[in-house]
Amino acid sequence: MQLIKIELFCLQLFLSLYPYVRLSIQLICSLYNFRYLHYLSFIQQ
Repeated sequence: MQLIKIELFCLQLFLSLYPYVRLSIQLICSLYNFRYLHYLSFIQQ
């Protein structure tokens, strides 16, 4: 019974943090894309 409570707590925690995690992942991805595009434009010159 205790294990189920812990799992539910973890699930609630994950769901409450999920928007922030998704936002940070999108931010990191956009930064990497920006650097990659910059790198490509640097190569083509």
